Amino acid sequence: MRRALVDPDDEEFMRNATMWMGVAALLLATVPAQATTVLKVPVEQMTQGADLVVRAVVRDVMTQTDATDRRALSTRVAFDVQEVLKGHASGPSLTIVLPGGANEQWKLIIPGMPEFEPGEEVVLFLERTRLGWVPSGLSMGKYTVRRPPQDGPARVHRSMRDLHPVERRDGVLRDADAFDPQDDMTLDALRQAIRRGIEGGAR
Repeated sequence: MRRALVDPDDEEFMRNATMWMGVAALLLATVPAQATTVLKVPVEQMTQGADLVVRAVVRDVMTQTDATDRRALSTRVAFDVQEVLKGHASGPSLTIVLPGGANEQWKLIIPGMPEFEPGEEVVLFLERTRLGWVPSGLSMGKYTVRRPPQDGPARVHRSMRDLHPVERRDGVLRDADAFDPQDDMTLDALRQAIRRGIEGGAR
C-alpha cells in the first residue's frame, strides 16, 4: 500500500504538471496499475471468516482529518442496516472508518480500499478489529446491490479494481481466474452462499 498525496496549492508542482502528464500518458501503456494483493476465497469461506455480514444503505460519507497532520486522512461511512445475514449488529445503524480520503488540500489513496456513495445499497462482509469494523479483503468484502427499474431479481456485484486477487491452488498462490460467477450474481444467490458458509458448506 502506498500513499498518493497531491497538494493542489503547490505552485511548483502545478507548473510542472502539464509536462509530467504527457510523460505519464506514455508510461501508462507499459506500467501496470498499482494494486493490493489479496487472497480471494469463495463467499462461503469469506462468510466463515467474517464476524458480521449485513445488507445496508449508505447514509453518510465524511472525510476526517487528523488534527496534528492534515495529510493523515480517514473516511467515516455511516450505514442504515436493512438485514443481518451473519452475526449480531448492535443496532439499526453501523459506522466504519477506513484509511484514505480527500480534503481541500490533500488526497490519500489506498489501492483496493472500497469506496461508498450516499444512498448506495451494499452487502458488507466485516471483521472486528481493535480499531473497529473493517471490510474483509478490502473491496472484496463489499457487494453493491443493483435493483432493476422493473420487476426482476436484484443483483449484486463486487469490483476487483485496484486489487490483485490470488488464490491457493495445489498449495501454491497463483493469480485468480479472471471470471468468477460469484463476482456478479443475484442477491438471493449471495444469500444462499452466505447460508452455506454459516452451515460449513462449500459452493
